[in-house]
Amino acid sequence: MSVEDLANGLPHTKIGVTTLGNIRGIGGDVLASRTDELPFHVTIIPGPGGMQELSELFKIMPNPWVPR
Repeated sequence: MSVEDLANGLPHTKIGVTTLGNIRGIGGDVLASRTDELPFHVTIIPGPGGMQELSELFKIMPNPWVPR
């Protein structure tokens, strides 16, 4: 799925984007935590470097879904 597909329906004007490979590359993990309302939701487990190292993996960008 594309970033645009995954952002569809999110009300936020900005989103953070990274990959599963990047997260696992720092020793973290990603667990599916979907709900009926959020079918693609995940829970991210930080690696040994903690939240600071994890946050550096995300590219912040405008939400491509939010109407301008």
